[in-house]
Amino acid sequence: MALNAHEKLDIFIIVYFSLALPFSLWVCKKQGFGRSLGWLYLVSLPIFRIAGSACTIAAYQDAQRPSPGLLAAGAILNGLGLVSLELTLLGLVERANAGMQNRFRYASRGLPMCHILLIIAAGLSISGGINSSESQSQSSVDTGHALRKGSAIELLAVFLILVAVTVGILVRVNQAWAGDRHILYAAAISFPFLLVRAIYTVIIAFATSSATFSATSPNVYVQAFMQILMECIIIALFIAAGLTVPSVRLAPEDFKEADPPGISQTNSSQAPNIQPGNDVELGTLPARSQGP
Repeated sequence: MALNAHEKLDIFIIVYFSLALPFSLWVCKKQGFGRSLGWLYLVSLPIFRIAGSACTIAAYQDAQRPSPGLLAAGAILNGLGLVSLELTLLGLVERANAGMQNRFRYASRGLPMCHILLIIAAGLSISGGINSSESQSQSSVDTGHALRKGSAIELLAVFLILVAVTVGILVRVNQAWAGDRHILYAAAISFPFLLVRAIYTVIIAFATSSATFSATSPNVYVQAFMQILMECIIIALFIAAGLTVPSVRLAPEDFKEADPPGISQTNSSQAPNIQPGNDVELGTLPARSQGP
């Protein structure tokens, strides 16, 4: 049986993200499980992508009567892709912010609020996908569309907040821990691709009557460019950053009273020279000189 364009795209997705998954796991192992949630969320994207594409392929086993339930499951998992990317970005920005000197660091409450908003957006996306299923009543479908719109708006808002915070940190990048600069650069490079991905989610949520931007069966070429290609580029950037930056074996809250290594202004000659790729135990680094 010949494969249609959607099935070919889904096969590519399964192959690509099956290759990305072990690299994501390796990054988590290198950086330390539990030390930075951003790296753990990086693993979730390949899982969502593989599972979503498997559902879509299974839904079209009967090309004349595709399964509404499997199509809805695939659409829900597809919608969680942007949540995974933004949660990963949030975790990386939190790490970079924690490594700033105290007086240059952003208030710690704002970024956790973004985390809460993203979890809410994920819940709205899942609920919206379930309610939007073709097997539901019209009132349920309308509710599902409203929930997905709310999720899309939240995701776009959090993205803009993360861009603003990252730019603010980059402006003072000399005050950041040197080991985190690759993370900041990878985040900055990912912004144009993440913006396209976010715009795609917003259009999908609001253009409910458009065949091109259908949630369950969008135009395959639009989906391939605005969704899949963007995600492939972003996850490659984040994996590359995770493989090249040194691991930090302290949780972000342990940075409260310490300036990041390598940028001490009072005793720079004693600052350790940390090269990307080396594990770093921040708790063992020389303390700052207090001066006379």
